[in-house]
Amino acid sequence: MISREFRPEDVALIKDRIGMRGDWDGEVKVKEGLKPSATFLSNSGEVMACGGVFILWPGTGEAWLFLSRLAGYSVVLSVKKQLEEWMKQYDLQRVQAEVRSDFSAGRRFLEWLGMDLEGTLRKFGPNGFDYAMYARVT
Repeated sequence: MISREFRPEDVALIKDRIGMRGDWDGEVKVKEGLKPSATFLSNSGEVMACGGVFILWPGTGEAWLFLSRLAGYSVVLSVKKQLEEWMKQYDLQRVQAEVRSDFSAGRRFLEWLGMDLEGTLRKFGPNGFDYAMYARVT
């Protein structure tokens, strides 16, 4: 598994992205320049994931991730390890993430990352979908 600095154009290279919500161009533009962030590549150089943490204020960040359905365990393990490193490096006591309430695989992934469900955000997302708020608090 290889990781490097995130570039917005990397998202378009992810084959079979998970959880597409429609306006990915808008979302990617927002992520441009956000640090910390990384692109995760397979050993053959294919983009498998792009993610990062938007620092809201000291000690608190919001995680984001674009992930391929083709990503294997080594990719998601690398994402988890990177999140842990960023939490230490940026002294983050809280990292939160939202996921569509009906996206069970995404919810399980956030739980696997060590996040706990905090509640439901009604009509939060694009097109008025409900989202679940998760957070990892140290």
